[in-house]
This record gives sequence, structure tokens and C-alpha cells, in this order.
Amino acid sequence: MFQAPKMSWFTLSVIFAFRLIFISGGVYAGSQEPFFPIQQHLEGPSSEYTDRLIRWAQKWPPRGLILEAQRGDSPVLLECLETLGKLDYIGIQQQMTIRAPLSRVEAILDDIDHYQDLFSGFETIRVESKNGNQILTYWEQKVPLFFIPNVKYKMTYLIDKSSLQRKFYRYQLRESSHIKASDGLIVIEEGIDSSQAPVTRYTEFDFFDANWGLLKIIASQKIWQESVDGVYQSDLAIKLKAENPTWSFNQVARESQKMMKAFPSSPCIENKKIFKDSKDE
Repeated sequence: MFQAPKMSWFTLSVIFAFRLIFISGGVYAGSQEPFFPIQQHLEGPSSEYTDRLIRWAQKWPPRGLILEAQRGDSPVLLECLETLGKLDYIGIQQQMTIRAPLSRVEAILDDIDHYQDLFSGFETIRVESKNGNQILTYWEQKVPLFFIPNVKYKMTYLIDKSSLQRKFYRYQLRESSHIKASDGLIVIEEGIDSSQAPVTRYTEFDFFDANWGLLKIIASQKIWQESVDGVYQSDLAIKLKAENPTWSFNQVARESQKMMKAFPSSPCIENKKIFKDSKDE
């Protein structure tokens, strides 16, 4: 399996941005803080996927967009989604079952202080401001190429924890000199397995377009590979940490790399689909 080289800085910076989920507890009626609905307009560039993600969240689960089990029992189900006429517009759907209660998965996602342990390569990750369930964040991704400056951008997160059994995380690019648009949605849901043990169902959609610059010139074939691998590794890290809470972050990183080799992401890339949902038909 292709291992992302150091120049994967850009795709990883885009991919991991959506992982910042850091509001603790829920926002309920009667709270003194403002609560913004999932369809709230967010500042920053919108895309053809912005309204789609809002619609899916409002009518969850979206019809026809739940993945079937893939051959080989991969721990994360992946589907690569192309945008018609825009071959470098990355779209990735991910689903996994995490054998841990919802509260434990939330705790990991909320633990921003350890994001740099789970996902390496960031110079700075910080919260710029909070307004109820809407949070503005700043990211600076280290670039190992001396002639390219670090990638800096801001992302806005709209987090709906009003349900105890299901949490929504919608995120959208606020500003960046390199990224044209970035939209995503994460949904985690409470469940039980056949033995009545608690599990968390995790679903994620990511769509982003960028000025790929030198990366496209130097390694245009690797844009998809690095993008998918970055998403895949971060999913595995979340899953492994939730299922093995006593593991160190180093152990989580090692085991996630082993799982990527055992279950490579190449079938997703080799079988990309043109994105279509019910609105397109």
C-alpha cells in the first residue's frame, strides 16, 4: 500500500480539519448560550455540497447513501466520490462501527489537547472563538518543503448535541489562501451489537476542492491516494483509541498503520463513483 510521503502535508491538513469536535455535553432548551440550527448559514465559501449536507442532516439517514459491507471485512467502509467535471474535487464517505459507547467516542473527539498526538504534522490548532454551538478554529499545518510556507486556514463547526442518542457535526471552510471549498458532516449514533454490548455507529462525508499547486504538478496521481489514506488513518485512530482506552497515542498510531496495510484503501480509489443523490435524479 502506498504510504503518504512528507509532501502529503496539504491533503492531510484539509482532511484532518474536520476532526476538531470539541464541545462537551449537549446544548438543550433552556441553556443560556445561543443554539444555532444545523441549517444555519456559516460565513465562508459555500459549495454545491453545502446544502446537500444540511438536507441530509435534517432528514437523517439519507436515502441510498448508507454503505454496504465491503469484501474483506475492512474496519472502515470507504467510498470515493467524484464530482462530475472536477476530477480533483475530493469526496469521501466513511462508515464504521466502533465497539465502544457513544460517550467514549465523544470524549475522544472532544479532546482537542491530544489531536496533535493522534494526527501529526500540525504547528498550531486552536479555538479562535465560541458562540454557543458554533465554533471558529484556526489551523496551521507544518510543511516539510522549505520553499512552501505552512498552510493556514480557519474552519467553522456547527455542533448539534441536542439528542442523547445522535450527534451531528457540520463543518465548513471559513477562509484559506489554498482551499477553495470544504464541507463535511459527521454523525455518531448510539447502538448495541448482537450481544447487547454498546457500540457507536460513525458516518462521515467530506468534500473539498483546493488549489493543489505544486502537489498537482509533482504528484497529481497521488492526490486521491493521499487524501483517502489521510481520512482512513484518522478514522482508524479514533476507532482504536475508543476501543482500547488504555493504549498510548503511539500505540494507536502504530496499530492504525498496521490496519491500513492489512486493509488497504486502494479498492475505494480504483472504484470511484460519480456522486449522485436523490436530488440529482
